[in-house]
Amino acid sequence: MALDALMRIDVTLRTEHAGRFLSPGGPWQNWIGVPPSPSNEEAQRSREFISQLCAFADEAAVLVRLDATDPGERR
Repeated sequence: MALDALMRIDVTLRTEHAGRFLSPGGPWQNWIGVPPSPSNEEAQRSREFISQLCAFADEAAVLVRLDATDPGERR
């Protein structure tokens, strides 16, 4: 999941930090024994889970900011 999170950060910030792990012959391929594939069902589920976690964190951050600026706006 850490690699999925790093890939999401790369997309958001338009960076390429995950690339060195995903390159052919890189650490990821050596770890799992096969090259990464965007069609891999497990990888897709993991990416979706990371997206859900990020959406939750984004929503929670908004609620915390609302609470800090005007306690009367609590839900």
